[in-house]
Amino acid sequence: MPFAVENLPPCAGCGQCCHLVVELSPLWDDVPEALVVEHEGVRCMDQQGDGACVALDRVTGLCTIYERRPRVCRDFARGSALCLRVVAGFRGAWLTPNEGSG
Repeated sequence: MPFAVENLPPCAGCGQCCHLVVELSPLWDDVPEALVVEHEGVRCMDQQGDGACVALDRVTGLCTIYERRPRVCRDFARGSALCLRVVAGFRGAWLTPNEGSG
């Protein structure tokens, strides 16, 4: 059964989007270096063993660097096509600035 935007609750920290690989932009992003890893020459947010972003607080489901979170995370829109795919279980996609707000 397809997900509909109206069936999604307001974003309350499910953390599903925090399991995507987040590419960092040298122009916009100023996240703590301890949370950054490089994948094939691309700087990204590091991830925990299950793919969750290292900045995700497991207890609260919230971002521990919210004020310094990457721009792509700021632009990620609840109910966007990417959000719906993530909620439906399609993880592992690269999250780029062009996909977050669609």
